[in-house]
Amino acid sequence: MSASLILTIHAKDRPGIVRTVSQTVEAGGGNWLESRMARLAGQFVGIARIHCAIDDVKPMASSLNALQAQGIFIDTLGAETDAIKTYDRCLAVEIFGNDRKGIVNEVTTAVTKVGGNVEELHTSIESAAMAGNDMFKLQGTICLKDEACEEELIAAIESISDDLTIEFKIGGN
Repeated sequence: MSASLILTIHAKDRPGIVRTVSQTVEAGGGNWLESRMARLAGQFVGIARIHCAIDDVKPMASSLNALQAQGIFIDTLGAETDAIKTYDRCLAVEIFGNDRKGIVNEVTTAVTKVGGNVEELHTSIESAAMAGNDMFKLQGTICLKDEACEEELIAAIESISDDLTIEFKIGGN
């Protein structure tokens, strides 16, 4: 019998963090399945899903927890793959416009109102090419329940502001 574990990882950024974590996973008999990682404000942050034998879960969590001595902090969560809701329709979305306070809240509120689920989200602030002011950029995947309507989602996000450029593409996963 096997288990999937979700790891949340954070440390002061430096070379070798991913190598150290992946060596620990391999030494414990685990298999690294997927991950997302980034450097934010000088900190390394990441999430990863690993797979291991059910008998290896506690020793694996203990080995990963021991990395705190090296300044690598990892929380380990059991993943219940049976409980994952799959959605029939997903949209890739890109939003670009003048940055302002609350824009992520506005977008996610619009998604929630139509029953959508944010599957993936990447945001950044970029300098406008000619003007030099801050521009907000969002890229993500939004999936919809069976009864949710793509047109409702598009209208809800487009209603946020006239100064945003919004692009949708069906099949975001």
